[in-house]
Amino acid sequence: MTKQEALEIATAFRDRQGYETTIDAGTDARLYDSMEGVTGAAWVIEAPLPPSTIEGTNTITYVVSVVEKRVEYIINSSGFIKRPDELDMGFSDDELDELREMGFDVLD
Repeated sequence: MTKQEALEIATAFRDRQGYETTIDAGTDARLYDSMEGVTGAAWVIEAPLPPSTIEGTNTITYVVSVVEKRVEYIINSSGFIKRPDELDMGFSDDELDELREMGFDVLD
């Protein structure tokens, strides 16, 4: 899989999910022989989000499996892994606990 093919897969995924990241030929994409949660090689694409005052990395990382030719998961701007086949029900209890430990006020 070429970088361009990986970018196209990430772009299609982004469009389906409604993420507001920028993915183009200049987007940082690196090929790794292996990646946690992926069978075989994977492209890791670091796509910038629009400017925001919310703390985080200001990017979404798309992990594209070379073998499966799909986005296996993303790492959101807060560093949490989200898999496309999981229902997005908001934060898990563990994620909320982690946010509390980091000093965030979390509404229950």
